[in-house]
Amino acid sequence: MNDRKNIDRLRIPLIFRILMINMVFFLFVGLSLEQQIEANEKINVVRYRTIRHTGNIEPWSMRIDSKGDEVKVTIDGRTKTGEMTKTNVILIQKQIQKIEIYENDILIRSIQYDYEKLRVLVMQNNQGKIKEKSYDLKDNILENEALIYLFGIMNLNPGEKYVFNHLNSKDLRVAEMYLKNKGEESMEINGKKYQAVKYEMGLNGYILSKFWPHKYYWWYDKKTGKFLQYEGMSADGKNIDRNEIVE
Repeated sequence: MNDRKNIDRLRIPLIFRILMINMVFFLFVGLSLEQQIEANEKINVVRYRTIRHTGNIEPWSMRIDSKGDEVKVTIDGRTKTGEMTKTNVILIQKQIQKIEIYENDILIRSIQYDYEKLRVLVMQNNQGKIKEKSYDLKDNILENEALIYLFGIMNLNPGEKYVFNHLNSKDLRVAEMYLKNKGEESMEINGKKYQAVKYEMGLNGYILSKFWPHKYYWWYDKKTGKFLQYEGMSADGKNIDRNEIVE
């Protein structure tokens, strides 16, 4: 009889048993979801260098954090005068959402893409003096700082041409440009061989191209879309600068 009473005391009420089962279940599911989130997060960091026509070499890096449909591209480097720079580009489903450009940890420019109002808002911070300007997103505006990543995910067919409005947020200039897939090339960079897709960029239209006839070339790894190399005219229009992968 006493044993029966002891057993009854040890019995856990039904409601508490249900709560315990639920806690164990949610703990298990929670850990599973966390593991799934970690599995979906991908981080890739690649080192590059800019080779100026003057012979100067400037190292920089590009980090790509991807989680589901969201991608954050972070480019770290230095200006010609030695200031630390950082550019953050946020994309969702391959669409630019926001671009932030820092010098020595100070936000000097930001570009916001508003897909509801179809506007692109540019903010410049010049030593505390704020200047803003907006553009019509329907004009297919692509900001200069995002091109290095965007071109690698466009997947244009050989010979296909894509026309867009190139925005340079530094001087608030917009120019109609084109990007064209020039086909595949086998190339070697710093002792490593790649099968690359080559793109050509230039001003669109006969009249505009007469004012600035120079072309810009971008190479991306065929398999991964990773940026490999860039060659383009320097700002003075007289010399060629190059960016290339170091890894």
